[in-house]
Amino acid sequence: LHVTNQKHLRRVTADLNMACHWFSSPDIDAGTTLEQARARVEVLETLNTDVSCARPGDRARLDEAVDSLEEATNSTEWREWNTNSVSVPFDVTRLKYPIRKAWSDSPSEPNALDGMSITMLRVANQRGVTAADIAAQGKQDREARALALADERSRQLAKRRQAVASGGRKDDDASLADDLPRSAPGGVRPLPDSIQVTARSSKVDFVLHEILKSDPADKFIIFAEGNDYGHLSEALLLMEIRTCYLVAEVSDKERDQALIDFKLPEVRVCVMGLGLGARGLNLTEANRVIFLRPLWSSHVFSQAIARCHRLGQTRSSVVQILVAEDTIKEGAATRHEGKLSEMDQAAWNRALIEVPHPCLARSSRS
Repeated sequence: LHVTNQKHLRRVTADLNMACHWFSSPDIDAGTTLEQARARVEVLETLNTDVSCARPGDRARLDEAVDSLEEATNSTEWREWNTNSVSVPFDVTRLKYPIRKAWSDSPSEPNALDGMSITMLRVANQRGVTAADIAAQGKQDREARALALADERSRQLAKRRQAVASGGRKDDDASLADDLPRSAPGGVRPLPDSIQVTARSSKVDFVLHEILKSDPADKFIIFAEGNDYGHLSEALLLMEIRTCYLVAEVSDKERDQALIDFKLPEVRVCVMGLGLGARGLNLTEANRVIFLRPLWSSHVFSQAIARCHRLGQTRSSVVQILVAEDTIKEGAATRHEGKLSEMDQAAWNRALIEVPHPCLARSSRS
């Protein structure tokens, strides 16, 4: 909580976000983060209030956040998933146990499958293919993933060591994949016609429900950062929701094509990075905006909303900001929102439509 420890507080917050998503990047060591956080909280005990710059309740919120992260890392299922998998798990029902066990990245909880595996199962469910064939394919895919994940982590470690030693940079890539079972001319499909899935990430689940239950004419801009892209792409692909991407990882040509694609009626979602989408783009085709996490910059927030909430928009716009309940971000978002009076809020909302401008640096939730 001391001003000199802000990077450590951000590290704890980032790891807690990962834990809530059931995802941990190989570059983030949640266990080490916990040790550092506990040690710095102990140091805080020796500091007086003036030095620690702590607001009332901040210490309790930090303790709660660290306890939540510790609860995640102490969970066998969470550790298994973040060791063996690279994406968000979905709870799956109506699949036979041998198939679930073969395709799950969590030996202790085989009901959990990632989105890409469920998509592969859908493709593999062909006439003439047996359940044993699909289970065998799942086992092979898990083995290939484990090798690829270990190889990737070894490469990342080697690259970091090389960067420290020489300051150089080495780009390398490798992938492992097996062909899906080939379909035979006759026979029945080995899997049910439909299965039910629920994302372990409440945010991913919320986004999917909002899209699926909305008017088919509604179009969504979803603002995300970092690993959120991968989480959403798998989930949207699984639900067969046509999506375009305006993120840093795609080329300029692909971004231009994404802007064209978003005008098509069948493309309902644009996943956008805040750095690219915060200013300049006109996306009045969209009337729904979802932020996967709150923003602390009112300027970035207002510019992001102005992508669709501007002159030329003919429909009501709905903005939703997702905040995990009982976390440090909920308290911060509430304090931030409370700074605006109702009159200020109404004036800002109107001004945002008439004159979108960086000086309109206020944030809102609806």
